[in-house]
Amino acid sequence: MVRSLLLVLCLALAGCGTHVSTLLEDESDLAWEVDQTLARAANLNLGWEDAVYEAEAAKLAACQFLYTGAWNRIAATRAGGKRSFFARLWSDLKLFGALLFPITPVERCALAQQRYTRLYRSLRDRVETMEGAAGPGG
Repeated sequence: MVRSLLLVLCLALAGCGTHVSTLLEDESDLAWEVDQTLARAANLNLGWEDAVYEAEAAKLAACQFLYTGAWNRIAATRAGGKRSFFARLWSDLKLFGALLFPITPVERCALAQQRYTRLYRSLRDRVETMEGAAGPGG
Protein backbone atom coordinates (compact mmCIF):
# COMPACT_ATOMS: atom_id res chain seq x y z
CA MET A 1 0.00 0.00 0.00
CA VAL A 2 2.71 2.47 1.00
CA ARG A 3 4.78 1.57 -2.06
CA SER A 4 1.78 2.13 -4.32
CA LEU A 5 1.10 5.50 -2.73
CA LEU A 6 4.74 6.49 -3.09
CA LEU A 7 4.76 5.38 -6.75
CA VAL A 8 1.60 7.39 -7.49
CA LEU A 9 3.10 10.44 -5.78
CA CYS A 10 6.32 10.16 -7.79
CA LEU A 11 4.42 9.75 -11.05
CA ALA A 12 2.26 12.76 -10.23
CA LEU A 13 5.32 14.89 -9.54
CA ALA A 14 7.34 13.61 -12.50
CA GLY A 15 6.00 16.28 -14.85
CA CYS A 16 6.58 19.24 -12.57
CA GLY A 17 10.18 20.09 -13.40
CA THR A 18 11.78 21.01 -16.70
CA HIS A 19 14.06 18.45 -18.31
CA VAL A 20 17.38 20.28 -18.62
CA SER A 21 18.82 18.26 -21.49
CA THR A 22 15.62 18.75 -23.51
CA LEU A 23 15.89 22.47 -22.88
CA LEU A 24 19.45 22.52 -24.25
CA GLU A 25 18.55 20.29 -27.21
CA ASP A 26 15.62 22.52 -28.17
CA GLU A 27 17.85 25.56 -28.14
CA SER A 28 20.50 23.81 -30.19
CA ASP A 29 17.94 22.71 -32.77
CA LEU A 30 16.64 26.26 -33.12
CA ALA A 31 19.94 28.18 -33.30
CA TRP A 32 20.70 27.80 -37.01
CA GLU A 33 17.13 28.48 -38.08
CA VAL A 34 16.98 31.64 -35.95
CA ASP A 35 20.23 32.98 -37.40
CA GLN A 36 18.96 32.47 -40.94
CA THR A 37 15.67 34.22 -40.20
CA LEU A 38 17.38 37.12 -38.41
CA ALA A 39 19.59 37.69 -41.45
CA ARG A 40 16.55 37.66 -43.75
CA ALA A 41 14.72 40.08 -41.44
CA ALA A 42 17.72 42.42 -41.33
CA ASN A 43 17.73 42.50 -45.14
CA LEU A 44 14.15 43.79 -45.05
CA ASN A 45 15.42 46.66 -42.86
CA LEU A 46 12.20 47.03 -40.84
CA GLY A 47 13.65 46.59 -37.33
CA TRP A 48 11.44 43.59 -36.59
CA GLU A 49 14.38 41.52 -35.39
CA ASP A 50 15.09 43.78 -32.39
CA ALA A 51 12.56 41.99 -30.15
CA VAL A 52 14.18 38.62 -30.95
CA TYR A 53 17.65 39.99 -30.12
CA GLU A 54 16.35 41.33 -26.79
CA ALA A 55 14.69 37.98 -26.00
CA GLU A 56 17.91 36.19 -26.93
CA ALA A 57 19.90 38.38 -24.53
CA ALA A 58 17.38 37.68 -21.75
CA LYS A 59 17.54 33.95 -22.50
CA LEU A 60 21.33 33.95 -22.44
CA ALA A 61 21.32 35.69 -19.07
CA ALA A 62 18.66 33.38 -17.62
CA CYS A 63 20.35 30.21 -18.90
CA GLN A 64 24.00 31.11 -18.28
CA PHE A 65 24.28 28.65 -15.39
CA LEU A 66 23.24 25.80 -17.72
CA TYR A 67 25.75 26.77 -20.38
CA THR A 68 28.52 27.01 -17.79
CA GLY A 69 27.62 23.63 -16.31
CA ALA A 70 27.48 21.96 -19.71
CA TRP A 71 30.79 23.52 -20.75
CA ASN A 72 32.50 22.47 -17.52
CA ARG A 73 31.27 18.91 -17.98
CA ILE A 74 32.49 18.79 -21.58
CA ALA A 75 35.86 20.23 -20.58
CA ALA A 76 36.26 17.70 -17.77
CA THR A 77 35.38 14.83 -20.10
CA ARG A 78 37.81 16.03 -22.78
CA ALA A 79 40.56 16.37 -20.17
CA GLY A 80 40.12 12.67 -19.44
CA GLY A 81 38.64 13.22 -16.02
CA LYS A 82 36.68 10.15 -15.08
CA ARG A 83 34.07 10.86 -12.45
CA SER A 84 33.77 8.57 -9.50
CA PHE A 85 30.70 6.48 -8.88
CA PHE A 86 29.61 8.82 -6.10
CA ALA A 87 30.06 11.92 -8.27
CA ARG A 88 27.89 10.34 -10.97
CA LEU A 89 25.34 9.23 -8.36
CA TRP A 90 25.15 12.75 -6.90
CA SER A 91 24.73 14.23 -10.37
CA ASP A 92 21.95 11.74 -11.17
CA LEU A 93 20.19 12.51 -7.89
CA LYS A 94 20.29 16.25 -8.64
CA LEU A 95 18.88 15.63 -12.11
CA PHE A 96 16.14 13.44 -10.63
CA GLY A 97 15.29 16.25 -8.19
CA ALA A 98 15.15 18.76 -11.06
CA LEU A 99 12.70 16.51 -12.87
CA LEU A 100 10.47 16.08 -9.84
CA PHE A 101 10.36 19.61 -8.52
CA PRO A 102 10.37 22.94 -10.33
CA ILE A 103 13.70 24.65 -9.68
CA THR A 104 13.47 28.40 -10.05
CA PRO A 105 16.59 29.04 -12.21
CA VAL A 106 15.70 26.18 -14.57
CA GLU A 107 12.11 27.32 -14.87
CA ARG A 108 13.25 30.92 -15.45
CA CYS A 109 15.51 29.66 -18.24
CA ALA A 110 12.66 27.62 -19.73
CA LEU A 111 10.32 30.64 -19.69
CA ALA A 112 12.97 32.82 -21.34
CA GLN A 113 13.51 30.16 -24.00
CA GLN A 114 9.75 29.89 -24.63
CA ARG A 115 9.48 33.66 -25.06
CA TYR A 116 12.48 33.68 -27.41
CA THR A 117 11.00 30.83 -29.47
CA ARG A 118 7.58 32.52 -29.63
CA LEU A 119 9.09 35.83 -30.78
CA TYR A 120 11.31 34.07 -33.31
CA ARG A 121 8.36 32.17 -34.83
CA SER A 122 6.37 35.38 -35.05
CA LEU A 123 9.29 37.07 -36.81
CA ARG A 124 9.71 34.11 -39.16
CA ASP A 125 6.03 34.25 -40.13
CA ARG A 126 6.18 38.01 -40.75
CA VAL A 127 9.36 37.70 -42.83
CA GLU A 128 7.88 34.88 -44.92
CA THR A 129 4.71 36.93 -45.46
CA MET A 130 6.74 39.99 -46.48
CA GLU A 131 9.00 38.00 -48.80
CA GLY A 132 5.97 36.26 -50.31
CA ALA A 133 4.28 39.61 -50.94
CA ALA A 134 7.41 40.89 -52.69
CA GLY A 135 7.18 37.98 -55.11
CA PRO A 136 9.99 36.31 -57.03
CA GLY A 137 13.03 38.46 -57.53
CA GLY A 138 11.92 40.70 -54.69
